[in-house]
Amino acid sequence: MNTQKNALYTAMDFWSNGSFRDDHFDGENGLYRLSARIPLDPKSTVPRVLEYSHYLIGKLYELSVKPTRMFIHDNMFEVEWRAIGYQVVSSKAQYMELILHFAHFLERNQFDNIDLQLGFLSDCPVGSIHEIPMNDINFSPQFNIECFGSKGTIEVICIKKDFK
Repeated sequence: MNTQKNALYTAMDFWSNGSFRDDHFDGENGLYRLSARIPLDPKSTVPRVLEYSHYLIGKLYELSVKPTRMFIHDNMFEVEWRAIGYQVVSSKAQYMELILHFAHFLERNQFDNIDLQLGFLSDCPVGSIHEIPMNDINFSPQFNIECFGSKGTIEVICIKKDFK
């Protein structure tokens, strides 16, 4: 039996605990990002981390929805899909559906040990939509290339202390 948590399990756990900001689904603010994490042994050597990061970037470029950025931390790779334009969610159910689709996307693409990086749940929203033209706002965001991610390159940012 596989005892590792996966992204779908994390999403359901998140929903049952109510661990999210109300202003992410109030219909007034744009979402900032969705993100995932892949654990990294903090004792990994620099060459091993570099080797794996090159492998990981190659796999990320093959995805139907490419991420915007990848951060290399001491204990994980954080992969981020930023919202394109103003993606606005109007209810808890709609927000959870978006997160479940994202979690399913992560599971379907079979990355080893990938999970939701729950930090995105506490991000400040992009901002209020009151000054934004209605034609620029999407009130039905889905996890797809029209709403999240990059159509170009994936930015890699190293925060790992050993690299500085």
